[in-house]
Amino acid sequence: MKKIMLLLSFMWGNLLHAQMITVTEAPATDILLGQQITDGLTNIQVAMDNYELVKSNVEKVEKVNAYIGQLKLISDMIDKQQEAIQAAQAIQKKVKSIKNVSTAKSTIQSVSNSLEAINNSTKMINKITTNGFFNMSDKERIDMLEKENQIISSHARRIKSKLYILKNL
Repeated sequence: MKKIMLLLSFMWGNLLHAQMITVTEAPATDILLGQQITDGLTNIQVAMDNYELVKSNVEKVEKVNAYIGQLKLISDMIDKQQEAIQAAQAIQKKVKSIKNVSTAKSTIQSVSNSLEAINNSTKMINKITTNGFFNMSDKERIDMLEKENQIISSHARRIKSKLYILKNL
Protein backbone atom coordinates (compact mmCIF):
# COMPACT_ATOMS: atom_id res chain seq x y z
CA MET A 1 0.00 0.00 0.00
CA LYS A 2 2.83 2.28 0.76
CA LYS A 3 4.05 1.71 -2.72
CA ILE A 4 0.70 2.64 -4.21
CA MET A 5 0.47 5.80 -2.12
CA LEU A 6 3.99 6.74 -2.99
CA LEU A 7 3.28 6.08 -6.64
CA LEU A 8 0.04 8.13 -6.53
CA SER A 9 1.73 11.07 -4.80
CA PHE A 10 4.55 10.95 -7.32
CA MET A 11 2.07 10.93 -10.22
CA TRP A 12 0.04 13.69 -8.58
CA GLY A 13 3.16 15.83 -8.29
CA ASN A 14 4.02 15.28 -11.92
CA LEU A 15 0.45 16.08 -12.93
CA LEU A 16 0.51 19.37 -10.99
CA HIS A 17 3.91 20.26 -12.42
CA ALA A 18 2.68 19.57 -15.97
CA GLN A 19 -0.31 21.89 -15.50
CA MET A 20 1.87 24.47 -13.85
CA ILE A 21 4.08 24.68 -16.93
CA THR A 22 1.05 25.06 -19.20
CA VAL A 23 -0.51 27.71 -17.01
CA THR A 24 2.68 29.72 -16.71
CA GLU A 25 3.52 29.48 -20.45
CA ALA A 26 0.04 30.43 -21.72
CA PRO A 27 0.25 34.17 -20.85
CA ALA A 28 3.75 34.41 -22.31
CA THR A 29 2.54 32.75 -25.50
CA ASP A 30 -0.45 35.11 -25.70
CA ILE A 31 1.82 38.13 -25.24
CA LEU A 32 4.22 36.85 -27.90
CA LEU A 33 1.34 36.10 -30.28
CA GLY A 34 -0.16 39.56 -29.67
CA GLN A 35 3.22 41.17 -30.35
CA GLN A 36 3.59 39.19 -33.59
CA ILE A 37 0.11 40.25 -34.71
CA THR A 38 0.91 43.89 -33.94
CA ASP A 39 4.20 43.65 -35.84
CA GLY A 40 2.42 41.96 -38.75
CA LEU A 41 -0.19 44.73 -38.93
CA THR A 42 2.54 47.36 -38.80
CA ASN A 43 4.40 45.60 -41.62
CA ILE A 44 1.19 45.40 -43.67
CA GLN A 45 0.61 49.14 -43.19
CA VAL A 46 4.19 49.92 -44.24
CA ALA A 47 3.77 47.67 -47.29
CA MET A 48 0.51 49.43 -48.23
CA ASP A 49 2.21 52.83 -47.89
CA ASN A 50 5.10 51.61 -50.06
CA TYR A 51 2.63 50.27 -52.63
CA GLU A 52 0.84 53.63 -52.84
CA LEU A 53 4.18 55.42 -53.20
CA VAL A 54 5.34 53.08 -55.97
CA LYS A 55 1.96 53.34 -57.71
CA SER A 56 2.07 57.14 -57.72
CA ASN A 57 5.66 57.09 -58.98
CA VAL A 58 4.71 54.71 -61.80
CA GLU A 59 1.91 57.08 -62.83
CA LYS A 60 4.37 60.01 -62.81
CA VAL A 61 6.89 58.07 -64.92
CA GLU A 62 4.16 57.13 -67.42
CA LYS A 63 3.12 60.79 -67.68
CA VAL A 64 6.73 61.88 -68.21
CA ASN A 65 7.19 59.19 -70.88
CA ALA A 66 4.02 60.39 -72.62
CA TYR A 67 5.26 63.99 -72.55
CA ILE A 68 8.66 62.93 -73.90
CA GLY A 69 6.91 61.01 -76.67
CA GLN A 70 4.83 64.07 -77.50
CA LEU A 71 7.92 66.29 -77.57
CA LYS A 72 9.77 63.90 -79.88
CA LEU A 73 6.79 63.68 -82.20
CA ILE A 74 6.36 67.46 -82.25
CA SER A 75 10.09 67.93 -82.90
CA ASP A 76 9.86 65.55 -85.87
CA MET A 77 6.85 67.45 -87.23
CA ILE A 78 8.68 70.78 -86.95
CA ASP A 79 11.65 69.32 -88.85
CA LYS A 80 9.36 68.04 -91.62
CA GLN A 81 7.59 71.38 -91.81
CA GLN A 82 10.91 73.24 -92.16
CA GLU A 83 12.06 70.82 -94.87
CA ALA A 84 8.79 71.37 -96.74
CA ILE A 85 9.20 75.16 -96.55
CA GLN A 86 12.78 74.95 -97.83
CA ALA A 87 11.67 72.69 -100.69
CA ALA A 88 8.82 75.11 -101.50
CA GLN A 89 11.29 78.00 -101.63
CA ALA A 90 13.51 76.02 -103.99
CA ILE A 91 10.44 75.23 -106.13
CA GLN A 92 9.56 78.92 -106.27
CA LYS A 93 12.99 79.63 -107.76
CA LYS A 94 12.78 76.73 -110.23
CA VAL A 95 9.25 77.59 -111.43
CA LYS A 96 10.58 80.73 -113.06
CA SER A 97 12.48 78.59 -115.54
CA ILE A 98 9.38 76.59 -116.62
CA LYS A 99 8.25 77.69 -120.08
CA ASN A 100 4.75 76.18 -119.91
CA VAL A 101 2.61 78.61 -117.90
CA SER A 102 -0.10 76.06 -117.01
CA THR A 103 2.52 73.63 -115.62
CA ALA A 104 4.05 76.41 -113.54
CA LYS A 105 0.62 77.45 -112.23
CA SER A 106 -0.38 73.88 -111.34
CA THR A 107 2.95 73.33 -109.61
CA ILE A 108 2.59 76.51 -107.58
CA GLN A 109 -1.05 75.64 -106.76
CA SER A 110 -0.11 72.14 -105.64
CA VAL A 111 2.73 73.41 -103.43
CA SER A 112 0.46 76.13 -102.06
CA ASN A 113 -2.23 73.54 -101.17
CA SER A 114 0.33 71.34 -99.45
CA LEU A 115 1.71 74.29 -97.46
CA GLU A 116 -1.86 75.23 -96.48
CA ALA A 117 -2.52 71.67 -95.23
CA ILE A 118 0.75 71.71 -93.25
CA ASN A 119 -0.25 75.08 -91.78
CA ASN A 120 -3.66 73.70 -90.76
CA SER A 121 -2.01 70.70 -89.12
CA THR A 122 0.33 73.03 -87.25
CA LYS A 123 -2.65 74.99 -85.93
CA MET A 124 -4.28 71.75 -84.79
CA ILE A 125 -1.06 70.70 -83.06
CA ASN A 126 -1.06 74.00 -81.17
CA LYS A 127 -4.62 73.31 -80.03
CA ILE A 128 -3.87 69.70 -79.09
CA THR A 129 -0.87 70.66 -76.99
CA THR A 130 -2.62 73.55 -75.23
CA ASN A 131 -3.60 72.55 -71.71
CA GLY A 132 -7.34 72.27 -71.28
CA PHE A 133 -8.26 72.95 -74.93
CA PHE A 134 -9.24 69.33 -75.49
CA ASN A 135 -10.25 67.16 -72.57
CA MET A 136 -8.35 63.99 -73.47
CA SER A 137 -5.90 61.48 -72.10
CA ASP A 138 -2.23 61.43 -73.05
CA LYS A 139 -2.81 58.45 -75.34
CA GLU A 140 -5.62 60.22 -77.20
CA ARG A 141 -3.43 63.31 -77.49
CA ILE A 142 -0.52 61.27 -78.90
CA ASP A 143 -2.88 59.52 -81.34
CA MET A 144 -4.08 62.88 -82.64
CA LEU A 145 -0.51 64.15 -82.88
CA GLU A 146 0.45 61.05 -84.88
CA LYS A 147 -2.46 61.67 -87.24
CA GLU A 148 -1.34 65.26 -87.80
CA ASN A 149 2.23 64.00 -88.24
CA GLN A 150 1.05 61.73 -91.05
CA ILE A 151 -0.68 64.67 -92.74
CA ILE A 152 2.44 66.84 -92.48
CA SER A 153 4.64 63.99 -93.71
CA SER A 154 2.51 63.26 -96.75
CA HIS A 155 2.34 66.92 -97.81
CA ALA A 156 6.06 67.41 -97.20
CA ARG A 157 6.73 64.37 -99.45
CA ARG A 158 4.49 65.88 -102.16
CA ILE A 159 6.44 69.13 -102.08
CA LYS A 160 9.78 67.28 -102.19
CA SER A 161 8.61 65.16 -105.11
CA LYS A 162 7.63 68.34 -107.01
CA LEU A 163 11.10 69.72 -106.35
CA TYR A 164 12.68 66.49 -107.54
CA ILE A 165 10.64 66.60 -110.73
CA LEU A 166 11.62 70.24 -111.37
CA LYS A 167 15.30 69.49 -110.81
CA ASN A 168 15.16 66.75 -113.42
CA LEU A 169 13.38 68.81 -116.11
